[in-house]
Amino acid sequence: MSGKASDLVQIVKHSVASVIFLWLIAEAITPQSQSRLRTGLRWSTLRSLGKYSYGLYVLHPLFMALAAHHMRWGDRPELAAIGAASFVVVSSLLAAWLSWTLLESPCLRLKSFFRYQGRVAPASQTVESPV
Repeated sequence: MSGKASDLVQIVKHSVASVIFLWLIAEAITPQSQSRLRTGLRWSTLRSLGKYSYGLYVLHPLFMALAAHHMRWGDRPELAAIGAASFVVVSSLLAAWLSWTLLESPCLRLKSFFRYQGRVAPASQTVESPV
């Protein structure tokens, strides 16, 4: 349901998607919820990916572009899709792990050398008159 021919389909499609994602977020953050979604979000393997999430966010488009440009499997588009998806997932995870290990984690250790002073109040805006 791409909706290329109908503006109404585009509007309804995005509105429905927004409501579904709102429901997913509400379900995930509601403390009393015992849903499968909340149980799944507590899965330790999924939670451990959190430290690599920035690397995944930044680097996955590169691997998606590489897969789209270089992976051609002739008359078997289903194999191309499976191969491309596998390549993107594995290479993105590996690159994100390398980014965390070689760049992000060492940079975060440098925080101990800098003192955080909190928020500094702005200078007074009033000027005394020389009378």
